[in-house]
Amino acid sequence: TFTEKADVFSVYVQVYLKIYCKGLSQGEHQISTEWVDNEGGLQRSDSHKFMLKKRQDYTCFFNFKLMPKGTLSQISTGKDFDDAQYGQWSVVTYIDNYQIGRNEFSLNDH
Repeated sequence: TFTEKADVFSVYVQVYLKIYCKGLSQGEHQISTEWVDNEGGLQRSDSHKFMLKKRQDYTCFFNFKLMPKGTLSQISTGKDFDDAQYGQWSVVTYIDNYQIGRNEFSLNDH
């Protein structure tokens, strides 16, 4: 329901990021995210372009879900995900190419 902030998730669930911008100026804007694993590797990046006809607040959502290894790899390693996919992650948020935030969260197998 996006009413409470969470910072620990299972590797099996989808993680959502809600971005609320207060008083954005009129014109074209772009919000983008970079999802970074515990080894500093960029795992995913997304962007959302939009146009505002007047100064106003704006809310958007981004999501991220890990894809498990293939069946043969799971059988040979006994793991659904690579080690780099567990542990501390960060999602870096930008508006119009300016970094506005960095949220830390943890992924585990619970």
